[in-house]
Amino acid sequence: MDEQRGDRGRNVIRALGEAPPGLAMPLVLVGLLPITWWLIRGSESSKAGQVIFAVSVSVMLWASTAIFQVCRRSRKLGLNRSNLARFLSGGRPSDPEELLLWRWVLQLCYATAVFVICMVALTFTS
Repeated sequence: MDEQRGDRGRNVIRALGEAPPGLAMPLVLVGLLPITWWLIRGSESSKAGQVIFAVSVSVMLWASTAIFQVCRRSRKLGLNRSNLARFLSGGRPSDPEELLLWRWVLQLCYATAVFVICMVALTFTS
């Protein structure tokens, strides 16, 4: 019984380390928003500007994590820049390792899009 629990725990930890974050990463970053809000509470900008700034800081962390994972996964697969570009220009891969890299690239695209939206919103609210 204890061996089954230990194996299950190891499998959960392994799955968390291997799987792309999906909604987990944005949810963690939303959890970090109050800390960021607390750190910038004394600034002279408007409340809307502070909120947008806090969100953009979280999104930058999201993008940095995705960049790190894309570099790590592409190195693990032996892809250089030109091979990575060729890989990404194709369709959805069927190999699990390649699919994981593809999903991390999607996370990076999502983070970049959210950051651009935050910067446009910050421009309009300032």
